[in-house]
Amino acid sequence: ETLLYIPGERRSIVVAYMLLILGGIFGLHWIYLGDHRMYKMYAYTLGFCGIGVLVDFVRMPQLIAEANSDAARRRFLSDLDGSDAGTPAGSRSGMPHRVPVTTSQPPRQPPSSLQG
Repeated sequence: ETLLYIPGERRSIVVAYMLLILGGIFGLHWIYLGDHRMYKMYAYTLGFCGIGVLVDFVRMPQLIAEANSDAARRRFLSDLDGSDAGTPAGSRSGMPHRVPVTTSQPPRQPPSSLQG
């Protein structure tokens, strides 16, 4: 988790555009979208010399939709098996573990026909 990226949360197009405008050549919007590989590429190449920033400005609605569908898929898989299934590679802190709720009940007694 970072200041800009919270796994499993829906992404806002307004926030993504603000990050693209303010720090697009450094890849801040990619941190927000959860793609640290692209963030590093933008930081090292200054947004592919600015061309990547222009392309991302046009593609932003698609990038947001993909990030949100990935987050929804991870939440769904996490709810199914209670694990971190579907988290990005190398990030095991992606989704919080959900602890099943148990009620305190006395142990069950075997049926009287089985007691000897």
